Amino acid sequence: MIRALFVLSLSYCVYANEIRVDKAAADATGNPTISIKSSGNADVDRAVSDAILYADWFTPGAGGSTYALAVEYSATGQHDLVFRLSGGGKQLFAFRKNAATEVALKHVVHAAVDELITRTFPDAKAGPCHAKLAYVKERAGVKEIWLADFDGAGPRQLTYNQHLSVEPEWGPQGQFLTYTSYSLIANQVRLVDTSTMQQRTLSSERGLNSNASLSNSGKYAALCLSLNGEVDIYARGVVQDGKKRLTQNSKIVDTSPCWSPDDRLICFVSDRSGMRPTLYVMSANGGPAEKIMVDTNEAVSPDWCPLTNRICFAQRRGRSYRIGFVDMNLPRKQRVVEYAHDDVGGDWEEPTWAADGRHIVCARTVGGRTALFMLDTKFRTVRALKNFEGNDSLPALSP
Repeated sequence: MIRALFVLSLSYCVYANEIRVDKAAADATGNPTISIKSSGNADVDRAVSDAILYADWFTPGAGGSTYALAVEYSATGQHDLVFRLSGGGKQLFAFRKNAATEVALKHVVHAAVDELITRTFPDAKAGPCHAKLAYVKERAGVKEIWLADFDGAGPRQLTYNQHLSVEPEWGPQGQFLTYTSYSLIANQVRLVDTSTMQQRTLSSERGLNSNASLSNSGKYAALCLSLNGEVDIYARGVVQDGKKRLTQNSKIVDTSPCWSPDDRLICFVSDRSGMRPTLYVMSANGGPAEKIMVDTNEAVSPDWCPLTNRICFAQRRGRSYRIGFVDMNLPRKQRVVEYAHDDVGGDWEEPTWAADGRHIVCARTVGGRTALFMLDTKFRTVRALKNFEGNDSLPALSP
């Protein structure tokens, strides 16, 4: 994510609404279409339709669609949900999900749509719907951490600190969340157990404490400290005390760490080249670092996908920022930046991978207002998430 350590200039253009490719249209390279037969319950129908729309593996359509989904719902005893998918004139599969309460029904719908995706598409390792979205919302000049569903629905405030609370980052199971707190008396990295809403201080060293990133094992955190008057990356235990300095470079800013899928490497942002900040990778134990790609444009805010081993980031192109990504499975000289969207104006920053490893959520700033969008790296389509008012930033999706 883009942090305060690198202040980014912004250029402003006009918001674009949804940009979409539909297989039913003349260009047949988009998502397959799907028709949805009503369950007889308007709330269930709306939840299923919204989840399918925002998951963005199918395009909802009418008759003549590639797939037909029949949804059955019963509220006798438990809330019982059945999905039956047909295609090519035959039923492909069916499955059942149960919810003990009406409140839990939305989460069951999300789980059902995730299963629908993974059972339909061989390349789908996971669906995106089960993920939780953390982000920063500013109200009355105060920034706090908020939570929402993967599509922005159900927004609820997490922190009530009444001071600057930013940089949310999820742990591997979507239970623990770190964020940076700046008050008049202390700068801390805090750790939240979102199942109980209990918080504790993870780091409160002298000077800067920021940019925490939890390892995929959940045992360690990489973060930025300024113990020696220099901003460097450290690693520390989440449960046990003790820290290790990973970068040691005088007059150089190293920031925004994120972990490789196997926790053996850390990607981070550095201006050590003496020019513009870009992305480097080093051993999780520290040591020499190398640029992750040959491209020399400014690149910040990395996020490393545990499913696909791709790194997304915000890259400066001309006077604005776009969301790019590279495949870390390739040798360095073969890593070519691909873009997750067309150049449709505005600054696109702070990317975070969705749980499916295909989509990215990021912040887009236009005319001084920032809202959250979902990008499809496969078809380069763009969709605004729900409930964002132009004062929302720094998104983070749980795995």
